Amino acid sequence: MLDELEEEFFVLEVEAGYVGYLRETTLLNNMIALPFALFTAALICLIITFAMVSKVTWEKKMQPTDKQQL
Repeated sequence: MLDELEEEFFVLEVEAGYVGYLRETTLLNNMIALPFALFTAALICLIITFAMVSKVTWEKKMQPTDKQQL
């Protein structure tokens, strides 16, 4: 009876330790993943902004001026 209780307690202790390990691992992954995701999103926004500005600049450059129309 005592051996069974000790074995059950050991199993519960191991499971609790595993859950604690999973929590620490998840926290570490989130600490790495969140800044990476934010950096990637900011980079994509910068690329889109640069593309839009370049397009507008190119369209303005290609418009004929009054002197060229004459």
